[in-house]
Amino acid sequence: MASIEERIEDRTKQQLKEFGISYYTKTESINSDIDSALAKYPSKSGGSGKNYPDIKLFLTTETRRKIPVMIEVKGTKGRLEKLKNGEIENINNKGEPHYDNINKYALNGAVHYANAILDYTHSYDEVIALGINGYEDASELKTQYAFYYLNRKNLSVPKKIGDFSDLSCFSKEHLESFITKLDSLSLSEKERENAIENLESDIESKLSKLNQFLHDELLNINPNTRVALLVGMIMAAQGVKGKIAPLKVEELKCEQGANSNDGQIFLNKIKDFLCEKNLPQEKVAMVINDLESAFIHSKLHTPSSYTKNLLHTSDESPLKKTYQIVLDNILPLVKKLQTADIAGRLFNSITKWLEVPDNEKNDVVLTPRYVVDMMVSLTGVNKDSFVWDYATGSGAFLISAMNAMIKDAQNLQSPKEIEAKIAHIKAYQLLGIEKRSDIYLLGILNMILLDDGSANLLHKDSLKDFNGSYEQGDKKGQSFPADVFLLNPPYSAAGKGFIFVERALRKMSKGRACVIIQENAGSGNGLPYTADILKHSTLLASIKMPSDLFAGKSSVQTAIYVFEVGKAHNVKQMVKFIDFSSDGYTRAARKKANTNLKDTDNAKARYEELINVVLYGSGYLHYYKDFYIEDTINLEGRDWTYSQHKKIDTTPTLQDFKKCVSEYLAWEVSNVLKNQNSMQGGLEGNALSPRLRELEKDFKQNGGEWRDIEIHKLFTPQNGDFDIQKLHLNDKGHQVVSAGLENNGVIGKTDIKARIFPKNTLTCDMFGNVFYRDFEYKMVTHARVMCLHSLFELNKKTGLYIASTMNYFKLLFSFANMATWSKISNLKLSLPVLNEQIAFDYMESYIKALEAERLQELEAYLKVTGLNDYTLSQKEKDALKAFENLSTKRERERERE
Repeated sequence: MASIEERIEDRTKQQLKEFGISYYTKTESINSDIDSALAKYPSKSGGSGKNYPDIKLFLTTETRRKIPVMIEVKGTKGRLEKLKNGEIENINNKGEPHYDNINKYALNGAVHYANAILDYTHSYDEVIALGINGYEDASELKTQYAFYYLNRKNLSVPKKIGDFSDLSCFSKEHLESFITKLDSLSLSEKERENAIENLESDIESKLSKLNQFLHDELLNINPNTRVALLVGMIMAAQGVKGKIAPLKVEELKCEQGANSNDGQIFLNKIKDFLCEKNLPQEKVAMVINDLESAFIHSKLHTPSSYTKNLLHTSDESPLKKTYQIVLDNILPLVKKLQTADIAGRLFNSITKWLEVPDNEKNDVVLTPRYVVDMMVSLTGVNKDSFVWDYATGSGAFLISAMNAMIKDAQNLQSPKEIEAKIAHIKAYQLLGIEKRSDIYLLGILNMILLDDGSANLLHKDSLKDFNGSYEQGDKKGQSFPADVFLLNPPYSAAGKGFIFVERALRKMSKGRACVIIQENAGSGNGLPYTADILKHSTLLASIKMPSDLFAGKSSVQTAIYVFEVGKAHNVKQMVKFIDFSSDGYTRAARKKANTNLKDTDNAKARYEELINVVLYGSGYLHYYKDFYIEDTINLEGRDWTYSQHKKIDTTPTLQDFKKCVSEYLAWEVSNVLKNQNSMQGGLEGNALSPRLRELEKDFKQNGGEWRDIEIHKLFTPQNGDFDIQKLHLNDKGHQVVSAGLENNGVIGKTDIKARIFPKNTLTCDMFGNVFYRDFEYKMVTHARVMCLHSLFELNKKTGLYIASTMNYFKLLFSFANMATWSKISNLKLSLPVLNEQIAFDYMESYIKALEAERLQELEAYLKVTGLNDYTLSQKEKDALKAFENLSTKRERERERE
């Protein structure tokens, strides 16, 4: 007697016959393309055996659309499908195929076959996976169906079509409505993001293995040539439907003729592919020229280019073996990601391959796609925009802009008009320039895979070789009428990259520009270009971005600056300053891409709010009410950052003075009094004691006042000349100052030769910690400590007073935004002034009175704790005597000075 599975399979075949649908059995060939794909794909159990769906067929619509259907049948209760969180569980927790599920469950097996077709055929972009399961229940044969649809447009993610009790949906009577249901299926935003993250993780793993192979097995291939090799092979594997077949591995025969070697065969196929994509001849020639180094000059078409010649036969060139790896591992993922900025995904992974000088490491960093999309929105791109990018990279800004333009074009009434407008957008309304040949090739690949074969993507130096005109096609020589500029520049360029911005905006007469750049370029490091930009463009917004935006790639603190082009900045113009440091995402830099970005605090709502606030005003503030400022800027081009406009009360409080004096006194007697906390009680806030209140009253009655004075009018900066390390500390010579609060930043002593800084100066570290120094010292350089040398005579009391007024620096600076002279030089200190002169006498009296109060508080503390009549040991008496002598000696020295 036939098994239940056989009976279910026979019943299925009978239904298909009733509906007049041709089908192919397990061992029958459906066609060579699908047969080949099923043979290449790993078997259901994970081995190298072939795949044999129980039933195969085509659904053919009235428009001659042929959709493959893969059917897998099971005959055991509970074996229809294996799902996890509502999704087909064909991948395990390690990100590997879950072959146990694929082998046991009908739907999981059918989806496995469907993926084989999408990954390894060139003719099909869609497949239906149908799982059928039967079992006996009280002698009655029950049948279950699971219909799923996979489409490359949906990143090959299986989507449930609906619930069905038989195969009548395939019949001519119901086929049209069934197809309509297929075409209505789409991914939610969350599903699409999850799919892309999983594919990114997969592609990173596969590219890493390919890179290892290229490194270990091949000679004469430098890291940057590997990029050209990969891009060229993906182009050769594409083909053009009905015109050019993809390059087959069998065509690579390891011949050594000038026109028949494997490298030339690749270039011929790539050239045909590019020409068929209607690229201008100039671009085709440029791309082929860039690829020749990888396919011809590298000699990879000869077996002698292997590092281990004995392992390979003489009829298999390194190009052929590499191509096989690309076809088996990389191309399937490229096909799935073809609608999702594939080059951006490749770019993220293969930047690890590139040889980049240390001073340019931050130049080769991909802007996250959600930031790219936000920046495009901030410029207000529409169907009539003309967009350019002076450092295009993989083309992410142009692709995002193109998608926004096409979306707007869809609102036109006539389908013919829509089609013409989209063609015009792709041909004439986008222009990008990229200097690096390897990254330029990625941009070309991106545009081609997104059906934009005629975008004006130029391989040249935008600062030296570009004059603002079309350089290819029928508009060659005409000015490109740009009205949108998008950029993430190389930060190693002049002005931290602002030279690109100034050059581009100067060529524009109107429009908007949006630039993501190193934040401190807006606080002085972008000069003179930032000042020049304001002569022809208006700064509209300054957005401080998260410090970990490029986690794992770069630690640079960035900001986004938005401009209105063609209108000189007016000093009365209110600029929007937004601290977007907390954007709702949590980032990491793990190996698996899908674990690196998590929406942990309403990230999408936050990005939407940011766009609305910049475009439409503060009425849309919600998350950022306390992180939004409207303020003016000057025309010097050095006050564009959020922190420079953050309203911080720079008036020193009594607590600032008390803390500064207490820390200094505690440091001086640290060998006697171990508990510094005992010195930090006392008055609260600005509630002055009678003594200090009387002092302030007399000062004001005599005409005294407090004024804000810029730091550069009080101090000059000095830096160390040798980077002192821990190994140099030997408890000899001078004290060494580093960054941090512990021990007032003093880390030890050294007699190593290094610059000696004078006493009676201040130090400021990268975190904004300021200390008065009454001794000569040396400084490390790696911790970014600077000496502030006064332009007036400074002593202990005036030094402590002024250091106290700088206490607010710690609110401005952090590891992500380090204090530098350019950042602090224009900050202001609130200082006492009498008769138009800084009142140093008042400062000394104030600190003297405060020191006396702190000692009184210490005595009160000792009395309360019962320590006032404590009998000191001889050792303790000696320590106090030594301190007393030291203090007396210092006082005498200061009197002589």
